Formats: sequence, C-alpha cells, structure tokens
Amino acid sequence: MPRRPPVLVVQAAAGRRAHGESLRRRRKHTFDGQTLTRDNRTKDRMRVLMTTTSSSLMDGINRHILEIAPALVAYGVDVAVCITHARGPLHEALAAAGVRVYSLEARNGHDLRIFWRLDRIMKEFKPDVCHIHVLPFMAKVVFALKYRNLKYVVTAHGICDPLVHVPIKLRLESLLWRPFNLDLSAVVYVSNGVRAAVENSISAKIHRVVYNPIDIKSIQRGALRKELGLGQDVPIVGTACRIAAVKRPMAFTEVMVQILRKIPSAHAVVIGAGEPALEEEMRKFVTASDVSSRFHFLGARTDAKELIADLDCFVLTSAREGMPTALLEAMSAKVPVVFWKGEGGLIDLAQINDGERPFAVVEEQGDVQGLVYGILRMMHGGEEVESMRNGEIEVCRRHFDLGRIAGQLQGVYEEVVGLRGANVV
Repeated sequence: MPRRPPVLVVQAAAGRRAHGESLRRRRKHTFDGQTLTRDNRTKDRMRVLMTTTSSSLMDGINRHILEIAPALVAYGVDVAVCITHARGPLHEALAAAGVRVYSLEARNGHDLRIFWRLDRIMKEFKPDVCHIHVLPFMAKVVFALKYRNLKYVVTAHGICDPLVHVPIKLRLESLLWRPFNLDLSAVVYVSNGVRAAVENSISAKIHRVVYNPIDIKSIQRGALRKELGLGQDVPIVGTACRIAAVKRPMAFTEVMVQILRKIPSAHAVVIGAGEPALEEEMRKFVTASDVSSRFHFLGARTDAKELIADLDCFVLTSAREGMPTALLEAMSAKVPVVFWKGEGGLIDLAQINDGERPFAVVEEQGDVQGLVYGILRMMHGGEEVESMRNGEIEVCRRHFDLGRIAGQLQGVYEEVVGLRGANVV
C-alpha cells in the first residue's frame, strides 16, 4: 500500500503570477478593499517561509501570522507558512486566505521525521528568507546543517519568564541547541518594550520594531450573546488570554467578582485555556462567591476575535506582554479596554495612551481597586468613553494598520536580501 505523502501542501489561491515574472513594473494589489502599491525591485518575486509549531488560533502568535501573511501576499511577496504539528484551524484559515501552507505532521519538536520533511519543503519552495516565529529543535538542526547561508529573520514576540531555578532538562536542551545556532540577518521586535528587554541578548545585523498588525474591519457581532443566551442590554466584561501566571488570572478573577457584585445584571467571561492548576484555582474562587452563575469559562476558542467584539469592556491584567493581540482585536472593534501598566508592549501602549491619544483606562500594576473603578467608568459610558472608543480606531490606524505593518515588514526583507541599503538601528 503506498504511503501517504508526509507533507500536506495547500497551494495559494489562483491569480498569482509566475515566479519568473519581472517585478520591476509598478504593481497594485488589493487587500481588504484597499489598493496597496509597492515599487518592487527584484527580478523575481521574493519568497519568504514563515515557521510556527501549532495550528491553534488561540495562540496570539498564530493570529499574528494569519493577519500578516495574506497582507504580504497582497504586497507581492510569495509567502508560505510551515507548521510543525498536524493541520488545524491556522492551516485552514491560511489556505482560505490564499497563502501556501505546509504541515510537517510531527508529534513534537524532536520528531526525526522533521528532518527530511522540512528538507523536502526547502527544496520545493526555495525561500529567499526564512522568517522564524516559533522553531522546533529538529527544524533548527535542518537549517544549521543544510541551509546555514540562508537569510534568517526572527520575530521576538515577548519576554521569557524569569527562572529562579533552571531545570536540568532546560540546561540540557540549551547545550544541545548551542552547536546549531543560526546567524541572524534581522530581529523584529513586536514592541519597543520587548526590544529594550531582550536586544542585548540577541546578535543580528538588523534590529527593527514592527508592531503586531490588526485588520480594521467590521465584525459580525452577537455570537457570544447568543451562546450565553443574553440580550443586547446585558453588560458583559471579560478577557481572552492563555491562562498562565504572567497573565495574573487570579487578579482578573478577583476584579470580576467585585464588578459582578457592583453590577447585578453583568456577566463575566474568560476566553482561553492554559495551566490546569491555575484554572482550577480560578473556578474555586468563583464557586465560593455569590456570583458564580454569571461567571463563564469558555475555554480555548478559534473564534476569539468575534467573541471579543461582543464585550462591553475588555480587561487585561498581565504583568507583561509582547504586544497583546487580543487587546488590539478589542480596540479594532471599539470595545472599551482597561489594563494595568506592565512590561514589554504594555509600556508602548501606556505611552501612546498618555502621550498621543487617550484610548484606554490604564492603572498601575497590581492596583485591583483602580482596575475596578476603571471598568465601572467604561461601563458607565458617556462622552468620555465614546471619545476613547474613537481613539482606539485612531491609534489602530496610526500604529497597527495591517497595510502599514506589511509594508514595514517587506522593507525588512528587502534589507535582508540586499535590495535596500541596510540601516541598522
């Protein structure tokens, strides 16, 4: 019986020009109703292979890839995405958006089958640039042993959790990785806060800050209210995140319980999953309160963006973020947002809020009562809140617009392959 091909390939949508066509002509591309024009300087279309591990759309990194990859295709970049594990929601969504997708169908990052499957993809796609978002160990081995001269771009999506005690397993993995270190052409940081925290630990020729993109478009609302059986007049407050210590989930839970007590008609939701022990602690706290019937745990969802749009207020209690995708999604839907100051991208957002245009209520890290008061302000509505909601759209267009971010990232690729003079900053 013939074996099933180990690599599943979904070709991009029809209408792509052949790889050999000259790109010195000035071309216009349409993306989400906008005409994007780039002066392409290469004889052939630039090929970029992006890497990630899972196909989950609950992962902010993967939602980032889902936004930026089709936009780059619209700009004339030939993008393919390589997913380590089995096909899933990200694979399907990218294929539907006209992006070429490869799935390695690996069990884990040390699966030996990655070696020849990834090698086969490299020989077929022949990328000019490999853009690493998440990279499994065995893929790094392939790149180091067979494709060391390729141009590599890495996106630093966040700040690693500090380790008081480094487990032996991590020490051994660190030693294993060392011989396969790659020479990076560029590092892209998703915020100035991330760059300030990690730049000194990463060696590369080019360093750039390119924010996570957000596609500002109308979203069909009502899915969350329908699922919970709630009318349009019922206030809903919530968050969407991975349940992990850095997100401070117990602080969020405490704040929500107070809000539900102060607004007897309100409901609270948590969209996301993560560490079972933390989620169990949250559930016990809610069960012990008098508001448990109005506190909903929805788990990991592929439709998080649509559910967020139904919120009357989005709350973020993280201590640090790279650049919080869920919060940007809330802003693009004009959902009022409240968050604590913190590290990474939270620094950028607080600075924009204070220095450019108020769009959120921002409180000091750990100030539970300040957060409760901020949520109540947002729920009250009025001219101040409406001004902030309009500010969200202004800030999204100025800093996180999908077309703008795609152009910036294409510029990084052009510098890396030598189409532009490198301007290392």
